[in-house]
Amino acid sequence: MRASNILFCTIFLTCITSACKKKTPIEEVLSKNCRLAGFTQVGISYAFEYDSRNLPTIMSRVAGGGPGYTTLFFDYESERLSTIFIEINGTKYPKTKFEYQNGNLIRIQNFDAERTVNSTIVHVELKESIDFQYNSGDKPTGLIRSFADGKGQLYKSHESIFQYDASSNLVSERMHVFARQNVLEADYVYEYFYDEKPNTRRPLHYFFFFGMESAPSMFSTNNMKRLTIAYGGKTFRDQKFSLAYDPNGNVTDDAYQYSDIKWICGH
Repeated sequence: MRASNILFCTIFLTCITSACKKKTPIEEVLSKNCRLAGFTQVGISYAFEYDSRNLPTIMSRVAGGGPGYTTLFFDYESERLSTIFIEINGTKYPKTKFEYQNGNLIRIQNFDAERTVNSTIVHVELKESIDFQYNSGDKPTGLIRSFADGKGQLYKSHESIFQYDASSNLVSERMHVFARQNVLEADYVYEYFYDEKPNTRRPLHYFFFFGMESAPSMFSTNNMKRLTIAYGGKTFRDQKFSLAYDPNGNVTDDAYQYSDIKWICGH
């Protein structure tokens, strides 16, 4: 049995006073006194449970069938998310691990838990590593994404360099794809465009990190509403996102990955 290879990433950092630690992007969203209650992705709906610190501890499937998880468990160290676990036959196995340095997220490692037919032994293998690079400050200047080969050795898939505008939105990503097997070496330019509302899609992209498209939604001030991708100076993808909002300004639907995004406010 193979666990669905969905990437999950989130940062939840609690600060007791305004003078203790700098706020993370996720704190800036939660400071609006709203928290993510649930969402739907690919026809599957999920709901969250929180502990007394207002940190999510469980994400459960509440509707929908097909591939995906029934339940995810979140574990913390020093109030930073350290591991997301899946459960197979009553035992928890790591799905995603997070590493930090100087308060910044520097690495996400994703694992695959697999059990062969007629076996009770579950094998956990590293499948992917996403390493964020920093010069100074709390926003990464780029990333390196690596995958594991059949022998468990990591190889570079691509490397990106980020550029931000005056509003701290990630507006340009220059991506170099490394040659490997049937993949040709190539360079792409991603450009991102934003609305003027606070970025409330950040939590979802911490939970579900898609290496090609989540960075602008993780690290930007506003909500991404359009992206373009160019190769060889020619644009071959130009996609707009029809964002819907609730009365508090939270995104409830992006008409692309997430729909029926529910928020609990005023608690």
